[in-house]
Amino acid sequence: MIEIQDIVVDPVIPTLRFRCDVKRCKGACCTIPGGRGAPLLDEEIAEIDKVYPVVRKYLSEEHRDIIKDQGMVEGQSGDFVTTCVEGKACVFVTYEDGIARCAIEKAYLNGEITWRKPLSCHLFPIRIDRGLQGQRLRYEHLDDCAPGLEKGSQTDVSLPAFARDALIRAYGQEWYDRFLVYCRSVQRNHDHSGT
Repeated sequence: MIEIQDIVVDPVIPTLRFRCDVKRCKGACCTIPGGRGAPLLDEEIAEIDKVYPVVRKYLSEEHRDIIKDQGMVEGQSGDFVTTCVEGKACVFVTYEDGIARCAIEKAYLNGEITWRKPLSCHLFPIRIDRGLQGQRLRYEHLDDCAPGLEKGSQTDVSLPAFARDALIRAYGQEWYDRFLVYCRSVQRNHDHSGT
């Protein structure tokens, strides 16, 4: 583990090649079984409330009914998540050609809102663990993300490069620049070791 400006970084992150391949994974990160949706920062609750009137038109009637009955989020301060549908899909999932996509991001990409989506979704497959000792970045292994690892290797896109915008959003450009210096040193050592 390495610490960059009080953020602990899992040393596997710099060594991975990753690029989402939604045609193959079908948006699996938006439909992880387990009954808990996307982790949310407390300040993101207000963002969700603000964008919902725009986003709702992209959601199915089933998802809108669940939001009406159960709300958009659940949990408590420091542990909020998006509501799930049948313990699996995030309530903000919209399906296009069998692929689970984020309705919030769809509205953002269409220029209808200025907030892209929850930070945890933007960062995935990097997760932030928050504890008394501070924050730790880790890679979350998901079998359904194997196509993303393959595509990253084929296109030579590193996980740090893939997550660039999200990491800058989370920690700023200066932190990301320091993180890249660390990543390059790990990658050099990794390449020389032949592993």
